[in-house]
Order: sequence, then structure tokens, then C-alpha cells
Amino acid sequence: MKDIKVSFTSTEQDVCEIRSWIDYPDSSMGTVYSCYKNNSLIIATLDNKVIAYYALIVNEISMFISLAEVKKEFRNKGVGKIILNEIEKQFYNTQYKALYLYCSPQESQFYWKKIGFECFPENSRKNRSEKTYMYKIINPILENTDHNQMIKTNEQEYLEVWNDKSSFFEDTSANWVWKLEFIDSNSRGLKFPFLFFGDNHWKIRWSKGDKIIKECDYKYFDRKNEIYECMFIDRMPDFS
Repeated sequence: MKDIKVSFTSTEQDVCEIRSWIDYPDSSMGTVYSCYKNNSLIIATLDNKVIAYYALIVNEISMFISLAEVKKEFRNKGVGKIILNEIEKQFYNTQYKALYLYCSPQESQFYWKKIGFECFPENSRKNRSEKTYMYKIINPILENTDHNQMIKTNEQEYLEVWNDKSSFFEDTSANWVWKLEFIDSNSRGLKFPFLFFGDNHWKIRWSKGDKIIKECDYKYFDRKNEIYECMFIDRMPDFS
């Protein structure tokens, strides 16, 4: 497979080739053609013939893998992983922080897990349906902290998230905690952005030490930071 080439530009001839071998042309070709027109159809070729593709829908800070398929005779040979590796290289150090998808068929989650994807948190907006949604981080983001081993300090700022939609309990520990790191002491911009595939209705708390600055549903936290496909904050509000 060393002669496989991955291209981020495609032609109508490439689209026609895909149509000749795609499993479900009637239901899939509309998406393939739309991604071709939007310059988000990534193809793999061997001897100048298309043998695989990824069809992406590009959002604000993430990309949705709408379709991905390898020609039948080239399956189980690592072709899909080759394309994924090139996507990660292409979009490294850009605004795009993650790829995400839903598993169709459902059993495909085992393949996606093998190449580094993780399931959305249980009960998140998308994983409440029968579809299994998964994601893969492709650029640095703020890593969450084990709250059982964390001791809060007075000068440190934190974000905490509860996976509860209906109510907030003072005596219930957060499910996830992040220690905020800023670009410098004079900036409210985060060194690494907070990104989390949770639910807009989940509870979020912003605190400094033990002092609570704000707590609410995520969707009310900061309208400037409202990104539909995930929670995303790259700059914290001023204290005032």
C-alpha cells in the first residue's frame, strides 16, 4: 500500500469513479457530490484510480465525517487509516480541534475505536439517540483533571461539568474538572482551549479556588462561545 496517494482536491471524474463502486449510491452520492463542491472530499488513489474517500462537513472548530468508504477489494488493508493520518497532518495546528462521526453500521464503532476514536460521553446530546457518536482530538486541547486527586488552590481557576440536565446539587461532585491555563498573566485567552462533546444543558461551574464565579447550563455560559457540535471555550470572560 506504499504507492497510495491521498489528495485534498478531487475532480468530477473522481466522483464518477466513486459512484461506480460505492455500496449505496442512491443514498450516499448526494453527500459525496456536496462535499466535492465544498472542497471537503478527500480521496485515496492507487495507480490513478480512486480506492477510498472521506466526505467531511466542516464546522467552526471540528469536522464531521459524514461518509467514509474503501473500495471492497482494498478493505482491511489499512487504507482508511492512511487517509485519517493525512487528514490529521493537513489540519494540525489549525482552528480545527476534532473529528467526529456517528457509527453506521453500529458495529463500525469497533473499527473507529481501533484507530483512536472515543465515544461521546454517556447521555450527551447526540448519544441519547440509537446512533453511537464518536470523536477524535486532532489538535491540543485542555485536558481534564482527576477531581478525586485534585486539591483546589485560591489563585487557580477551574471549570467543572455535571452530566445532569434537570438540577444542580451543591453536594454532588462534578463529573469532570479542568484547571485553566492562560496564555500569560495579562490574558484571558486559554493556553489550550476547553473542548468537550457534552450537552448544552449540562451544568457548568467556573470558579477561582473555592469562590464560585458563575454556574449555569452551558448554553447560557457565554453566547460568544456557543458552538453547536460541542462545548468550546478559548477565552474566559473578564471577572467583571
